[in-house]
Amino acid sequence: MSCSGAATCVGGRCSACTPGATQCSGNGVQTCAKDGTWGPASACGEPCVAGKCEKVSAIVAGGKDTCAITTSGAVECWGDNTYGQLGTTSIPNSFRPILVPGLSGTKALAVGPTMCAITASDALECWGYNGDGEFGNNTSSKAAHPTPVAIPGMTNVSSIAVGSSFVCAVQAVGGTIYCWGATALGNGSTGSSWVPVKVSNISNASQVTAGGNHACALLPSGLVQCWGFNAENQLGNGVPGDSAIPVQVVGLKGVTMLQAASGGNHTCAVIPSTSSPGHQPPPDLFCWGADSLGQLGDGSTGTSSPPVGPLRYTTTALALGSIFTCIADSGFAECFGDGTLGEMGNGSSMTVNSSPTEVSNLTNVTSVAAGSDHACALSGGTVSCWGGSNADGELGIGTDPSAATSTPTPVLW
Repeated sequence: MSCSGAATCVGGRCSACTPGATQCSGNGVQTCAKDGTWGPASACGEPCVAGKCEKVSAIVAGGKDTCAITTSGAVECWGDNTYGQLGTTSIPNSFRPILVPGLSGTKALAVGPTMCAITASDALECWGYNGDGEFGNNTSSKAAHPTPVAIPGMTNVSSIAVGSSFVCAVQAVGGTIYCWGATALGNGSTGSSWVPVKVSNISNASQVTAGGNHACALLPSGLVQCWGFNAENQLGNGVPGDSAIPVQVVGLKGVTMLQAASGGNHTCAVIPSTSSPGHQPPPDLFCWGADSLGQLGDGSTGTSSPPVGPLRYTTTALALGSIFTCIADSGFAECFGDGTLGEMGNGSSMTVNSSPTEVSNLTNVTSVAAGSDHACALSGGTVSCWGGSNADGELGIGTDPSAATSTPTPVLW
């Protein structure tokens, strides 16, 4: 007896499944019973991938989208899908996480209208928006593109960043940086390139990060160089004017963590410090650039170049939204800057927050992520999000925009 499709023969009849097999159903796992029928779903409370529940290992946000990487390297995303960012063109957005097809073993992710992932083989793939040549394959199209495209020549990639209209990547061998798209390419030109071009005078870089129209690189000895627009001193070099090549951020050495604002004009860096037993560690956070609503966290507003700091934090994770900043500090999350849409995560909608505000009801925070005006945290294995309008479902809480929240709410898998 032969059975067609996914059916299998059990007890002389065609059944729906092979006993013992599992599959994802909604937000849970179904197991095939001995009689060849699917049993009830057992809720995961976390992502379900290939028929099993998986832990979240990393969270990333940008624009109106949020994504989680699971322990197997699968990627689940939620939020805006105008350009196919969620790996499909069948829906305009998603208020709950959905699996992005074709990705496994993902090592790192950059999120925005253009999405990019470092694959298990350290190659680079991008999907979503390609209106400014962000796919790096000498094409440009504003049509939605939900299928990941391999970026030509990008091998041994160790770090990626997506700006408003450009992409940058670090190649591990030699630490060179390549950028493509429009605006902040760092090669001495102010034009666009639909293929990767080498950033000038950079080698041995370990990380690249991108704001709206500027980018920064972490170099040996913890030095930082930035390039691109500088209208709000986001290059941190103490000199007015844009720069088409990298310039040194003044006063920084020993940086280990670097992050530019998602679609914004400020950047922050962490210089770790040590303390004697029984004493509070010295401050470690430095920020520079736009500070109109207190997003630099030093108690003032305006712009700053060179960086302000050190500020009074023991920072273990860092995320920058367009006009706000969030950090993980001693297991708690703190945010500062624009709080109009609840970005501070404490139930308030106060606009200017120039000093840190503790996010409500979060402990054991290990990671934070920030989009344009929403934020998320990974704490105790749970992903919670807050802020923004939730108009595109960027909070992942399974509700319509009217349920936007200014306090952390767990993502519904």
